[in-house]
Amino acid sequence: MSPTQSRPASSGVGRQNRLLAALDDRELRRLGSGLVRECFELKQILYQGGRLEAVYFPLSAVVSILTTMDDGSGVEIATIGNEGMVGV
Repeated sequence: MSPTQSRPASSGVGRQNRLLAALDDRELRRLGSGLVRECFELKQILYQGGRLEAVYFPLSAVVSILTTMDDGSGVEIATIGNEGMVGV
């Protein structure tokens, strides 16, 4: 669940995610130091139940939200790209 690479986000990162881009400069600055750019492996699990530790704003990725069916199989119920966020 931890990223393969993590570093402070540059000022332009917030504009690559359309949800963050919709914020005015003052609101984006308030998030400022809390934004960290992370790189993940393909098919890496970000969250598996329990307490949420982070909110993710995809920049160039697509995140799948999966659920487990009664028979144990998994099914994708949503996808989130740079238009949204994951973790609420």
